[in-house]
Amino acid sequence: MTKKNKIIIFISILLITAIALIGGCEFFYEMMFLNEKISIYVFGIILTIFYLWILLEKTDSAHLKTNGFVFMIIFCHAFNMAVIVFGYKLPAVYRPVCAVPMLLTILFGTKTGLASMIFYSIECVLFGMDPVESLLLFMIFGVIGSFFAVTFKNTIKLALGAVALIGIYATGYIGLNYYALGVVLPEDLVTGLIAGVVQIAVFLVFFPFVATSFGFNFKEKLNKICKDDFEPVAQLKERSHEVYVHVRSVAKLVENIKDADIQGVDIDIMRAGAIYHEIGQGLGGNYIKKGIEICEKYKIPECVQNIINEHNINVGKPKSKEAGIVMLADTVISSIDALKKKNTPLPEKSKLIDKVISLRISSGALDMCDLTPGELNRIKAAFCQAWRRKNGDSADVEVDDILFDDIDVIKED
Repeated sequence: MTKKNKIIIFISILLITAIALIGGCEFFYEMMFLNEKISIYVFGIILTIFYLWILLEKTDSAHLKTNGFVFMIIFCHAFNMAVIVFGYKLPAVYRPVCAVPMLLTILFGTKTGLASMIFYSIECVLFGMDPVESLLLFMIFGVIGSFFAVTFKNTIKLALGAVALIGIYATGYIGLNYYALGVVLPEDLVTGLIAGVVQIAVFLVFFPFVATSFGFNFKEKLNKICKDDFEPVAQLKERSHEVYVHVRSVAKLVENIKDADIQGVDIDIMRAGAIYHEIGQGLGGNYIKKGIEICEKYKIPECVQNIINEHNINVGKPKSKEAGIVMLADTVISSIDALKKKNTPLPEKSKLIDKVISLRISSGALDMCDLTPGELNRIKAAFCQAWRRKNGDSADVEVDDILFDDIDVIKED
């Protein structure tokens, strides 16, 4: 996620929260005491910052790289704050605050989904001055619902999951009422079922839009487009085996980043970006423009297209960590290829990688991709690991001795 997007999300969500809570307290709670208002404001802002910290710093989902995710996050927050403020007169059980966290879990992962569930549940109960049983109901249902939601891969699972969640919500409502009152009333089942339908109905209204816009099988799609039998890759291999070997080598190198603890980096996006960064080679004209045309034809995700546009410093600076790492890996492999063609002795791997990273830093190529000095050091170490021997020997040997010796594509067909 770029700094610009982080700033937009941070400011927008804070403003929406502040406007909703202050406006709601002033216009809907005329008799509210000052201490109650202050408590709502203070806890509201603290919870918002906690939620933003999880969302902006601890979320690694590939969906954060897709087009429209900023709008989606802001819209979901505005919707739930509207439910909290305008639905305060409704019994808490009927307020559909759990739908958004379920969607966020699907899109951005468990950490973000659970953080949003905690945030919205407490905000709803705090603003509505509801009993703690309402908070427990939202939290229990939200957690179960979020884990259910990630299994909704087809219509049948969606339908069965929706029915099951309605039953779970009704059961939770009845159980918590019994806990609080010591008695089960006949109308509790009806109330629980109706309220469960409301929660799920809101989720189902948003589900088709989110599924169409973002795609819940995003990682599967990234893996699919990287396979040799996917048409653009197969065509590149047939058109230029040398370029095919190059992009596969770059992809193999960036895969070593997975254990380097680079915050916010998606390995699947990097792998796809590495394979597609020269997909337009051999077609004549500007290979980057040709590559984008191929991506548009085959509906390759925008985050991969961005890497194509940003991997070459002569065209544009990387604006994401993924693009920056692909640029570095591409430069390393290209440097090795160039030295081999000239029959020039290859330097030690650490010296070669040091030189590549130093040149990119000094040229300002990495200024916009948020890679920290510590992360660059870990990238260097991860790149060096790519040259370990199969037998486990980690001696610092010539790079051409063992360059990706486990990649079959290096060998001519």
